[in-house]
Amino acid sequence: MQTIKHALLAMAALALVAPGAARAADSSCEQVKHDNKVIGTLFGAAAGAFLGGAVAGHGHKGDGALVGAAGGAVVGNQMSRSKQPCGQPAPQPVAYVQPAPPPPTYAPTTITMWHDHYGRTCTRREETYYAADGSPVTRTTERCEP
Repeated sequence: MQTIKHALLAMAALALVAPGAARAADSSCEQVKHDNKVIGTLFGAAAGAFLGGAVAGHGHKGDGALVGAAGGAVVGNQMSRSKQPCGQPAPQPVAYVQPAPPPPTYAPTTITMWHDHYGRTCTRREETYYAADGSPVTRTTERCEP
């Protein structure tokens, strides 16, 4: 278990030092992409070794760490790959234009009151609302109360 800890510490130190030294020599796009893949591979291997050792059965912690390190290295390498080719500018975000607000759902309601020939109080309610296509629709309801 001690050797696994030392190996993980060595990989972490290498991940921090190696890309910086290489970048000092060449800071081209290709070099930066390579450095990112190296860092991703090393961190993936370290995380995989840790998880593999933790999951492995008793007496097989070293084997689990080795298998986890191999799998983690592959996953870390693939996750750190850049999809942007060198020499081409990154795509600019498209400006979002806010759509116009929808028309109001309801227009003012008109209420008319009168007394019919039976002496009841009646009301007529005219409501205008807008359909989904924006066209106005008027609904009229009449009600008489004793």
